Amino acid sequence: AAPGDVIHLGAWHSYRDMGGNDLSARFARGEVRETNVRLVDYAVGGETAALDSMSQSGLEFAYQANAFTLEAEYASRYLDTVDSSNDLDGERFDGFHVSASYFLGGEQRRYKAGSALFVQPKGIKDAWELVARVSQMNASSKQQGTDVTTYTLGTSYYLSSDIKFMGNLIYSDVDGAGASTLIGDEDSGMGISARMQYLF
Repeated sequence: AAPGDVIHLGAWHSYRDMGGNDLSARFARGEVRETNVRLVDYAVGGETAALDSMSQSGLEFAYQANAFTLEAEYASRYLDTVDSSNDLDGERFDGFHVSASYFLGGEQRRYKAGSALFVQPKGIKDAWELVARVSQMNASSKQQGTDVTTYTLGTSYYLSSDIKFMGNLIYSDVDGAGASTLIGDEDSGMGISARMQYLF
């Protein structure tokens, strides 16, 4: 990489002894934080299950060149249910996201190696950032569950290093055996989100 550019590669894994606790059926809203309907749902159209254990693994990648930043992550989850005849036993679910951002004025995000995070440029003021993202999550198995694919286009305006305005246009598509049970015939939709951030 050129001086000042960043290439990040990472991997993670976790194993959880669930001790018979029920799997939480719903866990994502298709990139719209405030919706009451969680579009990613293991159990819709069927039922949840008591888990013996759960394993999760992931790979992550990031690349930065000047004002452009690209980030991607893939993750998978493996379920081991208490009842081996349950439809969720032995199921592996996966998902990914790819995100890109670009500062129109040439600003560059700062990379914190200790926490492997990109943060806003220091002292940023009167700056525009364009963002794009695609994400997909698979939570369907046999006769139940949903899959969700979401596309996001957005922009951020940094009034100063303390104040930022953000707007996103979000399109989500829901599929899977349980989709009709969860949302009926409305299997896709558009959303708009707007936020303001103030750093104290």
